[in-house]
Amino acid sequence: MNKKLLAGIYYLAVLSFLSFYAIEVDFVKKASFFFLLYAIVELLSRPLSGRLLDGKGEKSLACSYLANLTRIQNHTGI
Repeated sequence: MNKKLLAGIYYLAVLSFLSFYAIEVDFVKKASFFFLLYAIVELLSRPLSGRLLDGKGEKSLACSYLANLTRIQNHTGI
């Protein structure tokens, strides 16, 4: 089976579970805001990460991701 297809199936399964779970625990507004914010971030980051991946390779993309993740975790205290 194609890896992208399999990843897409897993992604859809998680999204489906989260939507039903949000309804069950009454987090519909928060979940809707999360998915809206997630879609906006995906829309903005895909072209930038695609250029970085094409130009510099996988390692630079992973390093920039980890650096941003560390920066955000230090800023938020998570």
